[in-house]
Amino acid sequence: MNSFDEKIEKVANDVLVLLMTDKVKDAIQISEQYLEQNISHPYFLFAQTISFLSGNSHQNFHDSFKNLKIIPNITYADFHNFGLFFQRNQAHQLAAECFGESINKKPDFFASYIQLAKIFIALDNFESAINAYIAALEISPEDLESHQNLGLCYEKLLQSELALEIYTKGLVHHPESRTLNIGIARCYLDSGSVQEAYSAFMTSLEDLNSESDQDFLHLLYQERKNLTYRQIVKISRLLGFTKRQILANFLGDIRSFFSSIPIKILSLFSSKKNHPRLKLAANLTILPFVYWEILLHYILTPLKLLPEIEDHLKIPYPVFKGQMAYLLSRPFIGRERALTYRDSAAQALYHMGRINESEKIAQDALKTLPTTDRSDNLSRILLASENCSNEEFCTIIKKNMDALPTVISSPIDNINMQADRVLNVGMLCDFFDGQIAAYTLIPQLKNHDPNKIKVYLYDSGSGKAHDKYPTQAYRYVKKLDDNQLKDLIREDKIDILIEMNGPLRPSNRLGVLKRRAAPIQASWYNLCATTGIKEVDYVITDKISVPAQQQKYFTEKLLFLSGKATGGWELENNAPVTPPPFQKNKFFTFGCFGASFKINPKMISIWSKILHSAPTSKLLIKTDMLDKITSKLLLVQSFAREGISPNRLIFEGLTSYQKMCEKYQDIDLSLDTFPYSNGSTTMNSLWQGVPVLTIAGPAWRSRTTTSIMGSAGFDQFICKDKEEYISRAVEIANAPQQLVGLRQEMRVHLINHSRYFQIEKFAQDFEDGLRDAWHEYISANYKYTPKSRDEANMYE
Repeated sequence: MNSFDEKIEKVANDVLVLLMTDKVKDAIQISEQYLEQNISHPYFLFAQTISFLSGNSHQNFHDSFKNLKIIPNITYADFHNFGLFFQRNQAHQLAAECFGESINKKPDFFASYIQLAKIFIALDNFESAINAYIAALEISPEDLESHQNLGLCYEKLLQSELALEIYTKGLVHHPESRTLNIGIARCYLDSGSVQEAYSAFMTSLEDLNSESDQDFLHLLYQERKNLTYRQIVKISRLLGFTKRQILANFLGDIRSFFSSIPIKILSLFSSKKNHPRLKLAANLTILPFVYWEILLHYILTPLKLLPEIEDHLKIPYPVFKGQMAYLLSRPFIGRERALTYRDSAAQALYHMGRINESEKIAQDALKTLPTTDRSDNLSRILLASENCSNEEFCTIIKKNMDALPTVISSPIDNINMQADRVLNVGMLCDFFDGQIAAYTLIPQLKNHDPNKIKVYLYDSGSGKAHDKYPTQAYRYVKKLDDNQLKDLIREDKIDILIEMNGPLRPSNRLGVLKRRAAPIQASWYNLCATTGIKEVDYVITDKISVPAQQQKYFTEKLLFLSGKATGGWELENNAPVTPPPFQKNKFFTFGCFGASFKINPKMISIWSKILHSAPTSKLLIKTDMLDKITSKLLLVQSFAREGISPNRLIFEGLTSYQKMCEKYQDIDLSLDTFPYSNGSTTMNSLWQGVPVLTIAGPAWRSRTTTSIMGSAGFDQFICKDKEEYISRAVEIANAPQQLVGLRQEMRVHLINHSRYFQIEKFAQDFEDGLRDAWHEYISANYKYTPKSRDEANMYE
């Protein structure tokens, strides 16, 4: 291959990369330039073929695609890549055709069989998927994924014996596979061989513990098929389960059954505004069940018939328990010690969206015994309160911080004042190994210039993130107190320390900043609120999130990044972008995946007005609190009081990140929350092609989505007040066709127009912002000592 051919091959591969990263227009433009010069390549011709599809020239597309198949130099790999492109864009039939052509050219090409099988599964064509997986296993008999998916296909067709055979063959090559063993357990349960199912299930567990048997009981209940409860009890006893274990599973089923009764009753009422019977029915059916659940917790948890409440902030139980415990224990242990019970009650109310009640309890606790934790707790609550203005928040935060004990630290010595040297930047947080960090911090740090900044990571979380940041200096600091961590940061000679948790997270380390650990200290990432700490020099943000006139509400200076974005993201294609669901549902679906504390009574009232004005629409809410029965019922009751029947509502609790991304396929339009706007939720929604309707409030807390939408040029989804928010939502629901094209083009638009989705450029903006802060520090603190009297006179 000569140098010219090598150049063409490189350009063609670049075109393929552009196609695979949704930069279709760029790929088409480059391809057309070469085709006009009569320089041909399968990837150029494929991009040209795609251009016909983009322009709705379907006949030209099919003619071009047909001609593409017969060009002499096209290979099996080319067809495989074409198939991957169509698969990414949900063109299943075209993808299957391309993978088929790839197999025709190279019958032993394993990857095409696998992708073809996945296409058939997406089309619910399990028979064809089985044939593809069988062919794949003939080529690679040890492939784990093929054994797993082939067995699942047989299960879908109710052929448990064949599924069992496949799973068993897979175990020969992968004896420790949990998925294969659980598949075997399901097949045995389907045939009534419970003892064999139990053995297979227990084999699948890496570590046997006290809950392993209970987990099998759950599987037994889920897969019981034709077994009666009496048969399950008999089988459970034969397997050695205790009465307590069996009863706990029965209680779970009974509680789930009874919790559905109020919802079924309320679903009989139509959604009419101010429907008095609906409100009355909600009070009569839901409240008794909620308090019965609270009583059950008091009785059944000590008996270990209910699990301990790990995330107890999501249910009303700790509110009741916290208030009662405070009143009962106060005469015996004193008010100060009893306040810890009220702290729990305040946090529980906060997570339920009952911000006003939470604020009163937190204020009382802080006045009685000021601590850093109580101050942070109140800050967190006030940020979610619509009644707290910017001025009030800033005043309260400063007052709370001033009330805390004064910390005196020695000054930092021997600071290298060189202006353009490599800066040591410290980042301090507890979520370096979190899901969001994988799409923000990790790609951002990879794009930083090591000749400009060196990053030190101070992990106050799990301590398991070291392998994810191989090029950064990593310190696990959770066990260090504030003074020890301050000393470590000074030993590392950090120039700029960035605290990333912020006052919203209870695990923040603002106490370290209060001790002046670095010459420059800033708050960034998790929220743009003032910390109220005079030792914090900057809040890093952008001019949309925090307009310049808001400076007076910050004790810190505002460090505006030039790219009009507060963060950079590099999201994967976890789930495909699908057409808006209204096309198949025949009704419009609003959605919100925001945190539970943001769904306050006023937000519920606003959403209810939207649902009343768009009477055929529905609202899908997916949030953490909906994992709890009582929280779900209380939310149903809140909407019922606004005249919204449960049959207009769709609820879902926490799931994996993958399933969360896929759930956006069920939403036509996302609704932002107010006064506390969403952040990462908005980013995920946009990436899945779902625009977000928001209200641009005066403070940063209600402008995060405004910043994200404004950066992308989606001003039509930014409303000035609640009235416009309601009318715009109804307008879109009544004319949803405007969302169809936008949804399919969303990812390409974001990458081309929004700094939030341009991680390389954002990393440069971030470096430039830190350099500006450093230069400002030097100009304010650098004192030059003249070398002679004449030089001193010159400066005078």
